[in-house]
Amino acid sequence: DEMPDYFPKGSPSMGADKALWDDFSDFTNKAKANASAARALNAAARGGDKAAVGKAAKRVGGTCKSCHDSYRIKH
Repeated sequence: DEMPDYFPKGSPSMGADKALWDDFSDFTNKAKANASAARALNAAARGGDKAAVGKAAKRVGGTCKSCHDSYRIKH
């Protein structure tokens, strides 16, 4: 939930592409998806269902990848 707060407009970030600030609403939506996925992973872990944990972990990874693919500097 706090991820967008770490990237205020004009802030320096060695790994973030400037596109992050050009389409900040999309970045914010991707951050919200990540937070939601992380909460679901937490709930799955508390439930103890290994299959649900695996599925939730993949969802978290997918939200990370989605944001990094869009807004991380490609080397």
